[in-house]
Amino acid sequence: MPSINESWYEELWKLIKSVKERELNLFSAGSMMSLCINLAESKEAVKRKREILELLVRASKEQGQYVAEKAQELLTSLRNYFENIHYETIYVEAELTSRGIFGVSEIFGVTLFEVGMYFDPYLNLPVIPASSIKGAIKAAYEDLFPERNEEIKRLFGSKEEQGICIFTDAYPVRPGERGYVLYPDVMTPHYKGDVLSELEAEPTPIQYISIAPKTLFGFIIAIKRNISGKMKRRFREALFMAIGLGLGAKTMIGYGSFRIIKFDMSGS
Repeated sequence: MPSINESWYEELWKLIKSVKERELNLFSAGSMMSLCINLAESKEAVKRKREILELLVRASKEQGQYVAEKAQELLTSLRNYFENIHYETIYVEAELTSRGIFGVSEIFGVTLFEVGMYFDPYLNLPVIPASSIKGAIKAAYEDLFPERNEEIKRLFGSKEEQGICIFTDAYPVRPGERGYVLYPDVMTPHYKGDVLSELEAEPTPIQYISIAPKTLFGFIIAIKRNISGKMKRRFREALFMAIGLGLGAKTMIGYGSFRIIKFDMSGS
C-alpha cells in the first residue's frame, strides 16, 4: 500500500497531467506540486523535481506565443493610457543574450527548486519587476552624471517627493530560443553548513528554472512632459547602459544580459 504522501503525489500528478500543456497554469501547477516534493524522501524528491521542471518548461513552449501576444496587448493598452493622460512614453524591447534569473527568493520556484522567479499568475508568464528596471537605470544615471543630483531626484524621486518617471514591469513579448520562455538550469553548491575540510564537501546539484536566452522583453516608461532634450538624451544613455550591464541575479557570470532591439519615444 502506498503511503498517503505517495497517494497525494500520484493523484495530483494525474490531475496536472490531465490538463493540456497549452492550458496549464504554471503558477498553480508549481504551487500544488511543491507540497508533494517537500514531503518526499530526498531521492524521490529529485525525481519529482525533474518531472515538474520538465513539465513547466514544455508548457512554457506550448503557451509561449499566446502569452507573448497577451503581454503585447497589455503593454499597448498601458502606453495608450499614459499618452491619453498626457505623458510622454518610451517603449523598450530588449532581448536576453543569455539566460535570465529574476526574483530568486520569490515564492514561484523557490518552494520547488530553492531558486525563485517573479511570475504573473494571471498572465501565466515570468516578469521583470518595474522596481528592478528603475533601480538599474537610476544607478546608471548616477554613475554617468553624478553631478546632476537634482535632476536624478526629479526623474526617479526621493524620500520627500515622487519622481516624474513611471516604470512598468517587463513582459516577454516573444518567446526565446527554440520557442521556449522557461529553460531548465542547474547549479552545484559544494559547501553546505559548517564545512571545515575539502573532504567534507558534498556537491549537491540544484535544478531550477530560468528564462530562455533570446526571450524578448517589452516595457514602458512614462514621463511627465516638458523635460529638456538634453535630459532625454542623458536618460536614454543611462537606460542603454543599465540594460546592457544586465538585470537580475548572477549578472557577474553572464546571466541577465540584454541587447536593446527597440527604443521608441513618443513625440521624438
